Formats: sequence, structure tokens, C-alpha cells
Amino acid sequence: MSFERTGAIVVYWSSPYAGRETQLFAVLGKVIEYGEKLRAAGRIESVRIFVTKAGAYRDTLMLSGPLDDLTKILTEREFEGLLLEGSLVVQKISIDVWEGGSPEWLLSGPNAYAETLQLHGIG
Repeated sequence: MSFERTGAIVVYWSSPYAGRETQLFAVLGKVIEYGEKLRAAGRIESVRIFVTKAGAYRDTLMLSGPLDDLTKILTEREFEGLLLEGSLVVQKISIDVWEGGSPEWLLSGPNAYAETLQLHGIG
């Protein structure tokens, strides 16, 4: 069984800088609009925003879709501009790229994660 490599760009931040709280919503509006443009073009599958309910205060934005498209988006000028704009509004902004999907993805092989587990006699 073979699955397309999927993943997510994950952007998270701690809180807005004092006095810039209203700018946060303006930037998020631009990001959501950008994400919807990417979704309409078939480059991503979804845009999600999560807010902390328990644990460390870290709100999160996720763009999920085909991993090949996500890695291209990371270096596109519009994405970089929005990330820079966000960094002027919120503290401790960070970005990760994840690969994964349904539980079947992990078990379907071959993928680098499963291959590394097997190499070390774990999988």
C-alpha cells in the first residue's frame, strides 16, 4: 500500500507584544486569506488554527497538504513576508515542518521514519 507524502507547516507563537494585540487579528486575517488561496489552487488541503486550552501558552497555525508543495511554500516570498509580519506582532514565533498523516501512513512504508526504525531493529 502506498500513500502520498503529506505533512504540515506548523507555525506557533506565545503571545502578542503589548500594544499589538489588534494587529494580531489583522495578520491572522491575511494568513487565513493566503491559506484559502493555496487551498483553492489545490496546493494545500486545509488551514487550521488552534488556541491553547491547557499547557504552555502556544497558539498554532497549521497548513496541511502534500509535503512537496509545503516545502516549496516555505521559500515563497508571500509566505516569508507573512511570517516576517507575524514576527513583528507576536513573541517567540517558531516554525516546523511535519510529515505524517493517518496511522496507516506510519505502517505503510517505505518512509524515512519506518526505515530508520527497521535499521535499528525497532520496527
